[in-house]
Amino acid sequence: MDLFKIDESRFTHDYNQMLKIIILNSLGFFFIGFWIPIVARANMGASAFQISLLITSFVIGRMISGFITGFITDRIKSRTKLVLIGSFGRAVSYFITYAAFITNQIFLLGVGHSTLGLMSGVFWIPFNTFVAEKSSKKHRSQAYGKRDSVKAVGEIIGAILGFTLLGIANSFTDNLIFIYIVIPIYGFSNILAGIIFYRKVDESIKFDEIEPEKSDEVTKNTKFFVSNSMVFGAFFLICILFLGSINGSIARPFLNIYLIENIESNIF
Repeated sequence: MDLFKIDESRFTHDYNQMLKIIILNSLGFFFIGFWIPIVARANMGASAFQISLLITSFVIGRMISGFITGFITDRIKSRTKLVLIGSFGRAVSYFITYAAFITNQIFLLGVGHSTLGLMSGVFWIPFNTFVAEKSSKKHRSQAYGKRDSVKAVGEIIGAILGFTLLGIANSFTDNLIFIYIVIPIYGFSNILAGIIFYRKVDESIKFDEIEPEKSDEVTKNTKFFVSNSMVFGAFFLICILFLGSINGSIARPFLNIYLIENIESNIF
């Protein structure tokens, strides 16, 4: 099935064009996430506590930006500007991370990682709003599924590019400037993606749906009943999401360190 095949009964005609830009934004996701805990531990001599703070800095940055950006997104006229700012901000975070990698400064790495968390919220919240506005509500799950699929394509391309360049550079030199040269490339790809998005995406184009008319009687008689089982279910769902977030954002980076220190010392 063609990932970029357009179906105008489900999406606007420019929806897939908007999705393609994510590839440029997503190139560094896997590579950066893989290397940050390893470099912090192996090259910077970071303790487990320092790595915890490093990883948590991203989560805290995302939490702060999520709250603020969510408020702004509903009130700003041009959401493409937010996506542009988010793309440029993520580029800055990659440049800071690159500087931290070549100087082995863990504090600088923390600054870069927290900046990445902050700018991720600034980028994804308005972008997800565009996904919702440019797709039919009956096919919203497919819309977000296509978004995640394209993002994964970008991660795969970025990982192949990153590990290839790193392997080639590592075989010829020990200079960290050249070994991690792919990181600023990721930064420039985010700048390019932000510019393309700002120029190409028309936020006035939205998916038009004809809403079925509802009688006044049905609307007036509609009530929301909160039962004990609903409260318990909501609380249980929140707990699951919380634990899943801990596993995905905080626990996972330590697995790389554990594998290298206890199972396989060869990073490649």
